[in-house]
Amino acid sequence: MHDPAAASLDALMQALKSEDLDRRSRAMGELGRRGRDGDLRVVQALVEALDRLPLDAGEAAAEREYAVEYLERIGPPAVDRLLAVLVDPVRPSPTRCDVARAVGNIGDMRAREVMVTILQNGAEDLELRRTVAFYLGRLRDHRAVEPLLALAADREADRTVRRNALAALGELADRQSFDVLLSLLHDPEVSNMASTALESLQDPRAIDQLLPTLGSDDAQWRQNVAAIVGKVGEPAVEPLLALLKRADWRVRAGAATALGFTGDRRGGGPLTSLALQDSDSRVRREAAASLGFLDDVPVVPALVAVLEDEDVHVRLAAMQSLYHLALPGRAPTSILSQVEWVATHDAGTINGHEVMKDVGQRVVRELRRALTGGNHRLDSS
Repeated sequence: MHDPAAASLDALMQALKSEDLDRRSRAMGELGRRGRDGDLRVVQALVEALDRLPLDAGEAAAEREYAVEYLERIGPPAVDRLLAVLVDPVRPSPTRCDVARAVGNIGDMRAREVMVTILQNGAEDLELRRTVAFYLGRLRDHRAVEPLLALAADREADRTVRRNALAALGELADRQSFDVLLSLLHDPEVSNMASTALESLQDPRAIDQLLPTLGSDDAQWRQNVAAIVGKVGEPAVEPLLALLKRADWRVRAGAATALGFTGDRRGGGPLTSLALQDSDSRVRREAAASLGFLDDVPVVPALVAVLEDEDVHVRLAAMQSLYHLALPGRAPTSILSQVEWVATHDAGTINGHEVMKDVGQRVVRELRRALTGGNHRLDSS
C-alpha cells in the first residue's frame, strides 16, 4: 500500500478523502507532524478536512478531534490563517466552531478582537457565538472582560452564550468583574455559573457581602455562598469560625461547609466538635464532610467516631471524608479493622442503596493497598 508518510502535501490531502479509515488516519498524522515542523500549508489542509468531515459520534468525530489537536500543536504561527477561517461566513459552522476552539486553546491574544466582534454580533451563527464565548477566556487577555461582562449581564441574550461567557470570566479571574458577578447570583438562568466564576476570583469582598446571607432558606444559595467565601482562603477563616457558634443551624452548617473549602487546618478542632456534638444532624453532616478536605491526620479518630452517628447521612459524610484522606495516603492504616467492621455491618441506606457498605469497602481497599506497599501512613496517628 502507498505510504502517505512519504507523499507530497497534495497526495496527503487526497488521502484524507479516502474511504479507508487507516489511510486517512496515517495521512492526518503525517500532516500533524509536518505542521509541527513548520509547514503552514498544513493549516489549510486540516481546515478542509474539517469542512468535509460529518458531525457524528463515530470515527468522524475522532478525526475532527485529531484535526483540531494538530492545529493547536502548530501554535501561534497558525493563528493568522485560522482567524481568516473564523471570520469567513461561507465556511460551515462546525468548521468555524472547531477553529475557534483551536484558536482559544493556542491562547494567542491576537485573536481577541476577532472573537469579541463575533461574540457581539447577534446576527452571527449562534453555535459559533456560544463556542467563542467559552474559548475567549483561554486567551488570558483581560481586555475581554468588559465585553464578556456585558454579555453575561444581558438577560435577553442566549442562555448558553451567557453561561459560556461566565465560564470565560471564571478562567480570567479578574476582580473587576466582582460586582456584576455578585448581581448575577440572583439570576436563576446563570446563577450557578456566576457562583463558579466568583469562586475563581477569591475576592475578600465576598466575606462581608455574602456571609450575612448564609442563613438563607435556599439550600443552593447557601452552598454557593459557602464555596465562594471558602475559596477566599485564609482571610475568611476567622469570620467563619465565629459563625460556628450561631444559633441558626443554617449558618452553622454553611460556615462548616465553607471551612472545608478553605482547607485551613484551624478549622479541624471546631469542625470536629460540631461533627461529634452538634444537636442538628445537618450541621454534623456538613462538619464531617469538611473534615476530609483539611489534610489533617488528627481529625481521623473523630471521623471514625462519627461512623457511630444515628443519622446515616452523617455517617456517610464521615466515611466519604475517610475515603478522601485514604486516597492520598493521609489516613492511618490502624483504622482498618474499625472501617472493615462498619463496611460489613452498617446496613444504612439512602434511596434504597446501601451507601455505608459501598463507600466503606472503597476505604478498606485503599487502606489494604497501603499495607501491601503503597505510600500511605502506617502509624496510628
